[in-house]
Amino acid sequence: MSTFSPPGGEFAASMQGPQRTSVAAILSLVCGILCVLGCCIPFIGPGLAIIGLLCSVVAFVAIGRSDGRLGGRGAAIGGLICSAVGLILGLSVAVGGSYIVRMFGDNYWPVVQSAQGGDPAILSAHLSSQATTDLSPEELAAFEASTTDSMGKLQKFKPGLWSMVKAGSKMKEIMSSIPSSYEGRLVPFTGIFDKGEAPVLIVMNQQEQGPNQLPKVENIGIVLPGGNIVWLVDPGAP
Repeated sequence: MSTFSPPGGEFAASMQGPQRTSVAAILSLVCGILCVLGCCIPFIGPGLAIIGLLCSVVAFVAIGRSDGRLGGRGAAIGGLICSAVGLILGLSVAVGGSYIVRMFGDNYWPVVQSAQGGDPAILSAHLSSQATTDLSPEELAAFEASTTDSMGKLQKFKPGLWSMVKAGSKMKEIMSSIPSSYEGRLVPFTGIFDKGEAPVLIVMNQQEQGPNQLPKVENIGIVLPGGNIVWLVDPGAP
């Protein structure tokens, strides 16, 4: 008695209906493209890259086990490549950005400390010529008293790129209090004080270099919990 063996190979695959594209492959490609476009956004870019890599692996496994019922290997490969590139770019931006934030922070937080009653030599070495001319002893004393009473002494700036992004996001609420002349020259940091954290605004004078070859400071602003900004030098009308 003879037995009948079912057809295999390509014919068997064709008998199983039209080939479908793997959803995981499509997701890997979408996440890969988005992570490349958003590689400069902290956490978002690398997070999408990791999701894209995982989806591409899932797609390869599913396609390999589908006996031809699933397609999308090309999309999975594209997603794998884009996700890998996006992850590398995102990590490079994060590491490079964190280094720059630390470099600027290490240069400027001692200046804020000196304005709160610290070493006056540090303050005079980093202030721009205009700020040195405009700053009166009364203003310096008022800045020290107001910021110390509200926040305590500054300990340091919070390191990391995300801390700068967080400080910058709070600026939307206080933009009306910031002079338009400071646009493009203001760098926000997150300051760690005795009584908590608060945004610290450093206004740079890009025409003058300080001791560390970084721009000198034209003004310093500390954002108090109520949203008011205490400036070292009176900036005038916003």
